[in-house]
Amino acid sequence: MKRNVICRFLLSLCSSLFVIPVIPSNPVLAGTWCTHGGAYSLVGDFNGDAVPDILCTDYTGGKWIKYGFNGAEWSIRNNWCTHTGARVYVGDFNKDGRSDLLCHDRTGGKWIAYANSSGNFGDFNIGWSTFSLWCTHPGSVLSINDYNHDGRDDLACTDNSPLTWVVYANPSGTLNF
Repeated sequence: MKRNVICRFLLSLCSSLFVIPVIPSNPVLAGTWCTHGGAYSLVGDFNGDAVPDILCTDYTGGKWIKYGFNGAEWSIRNNWCTHTGARVYVGDFNKDGRSDLLCHDRTGGKWIAYANSSGNFGDFNIGWSTFSLWCTHPGSVLSINDYNHDGRDDLACTDNSPLTWVVYANPSGTLNF
């Protein structure tokens, strides 16, 4: 009996301490959305309404957003970040409250597509790009987070060594390697 009371107390305590954001139910998300070959999904707040949205992207150039609050959709097909070894990441690099997209590839290319005021990426040619061999070595893993707590997401690179390398986003939303 005593153990049952303790378990209920801990469960109650944990459920009151941790608030897990829930994306409103949408029957499309439960079906076959973003399950085709080469597709993967990422969570961000692309329209800045503080409700998680889901981006689906694939290696053929398709990009789709399901907005969490109202279930609206946006889509585009282009060649941005579709080449071999490229991967899309999500982060708010320019501190505007909307999630941006970072393309990072294993040859050193890095591009940012900034979310616009409509919460999408109308023109992937407007943004930022650079070439740097940073975080392209075998075993390297790229992570996105606001490591210096300035409201802009930064990049961290880890590997099987005890080292971590961090590149902080500039006030302009760009990165210097």
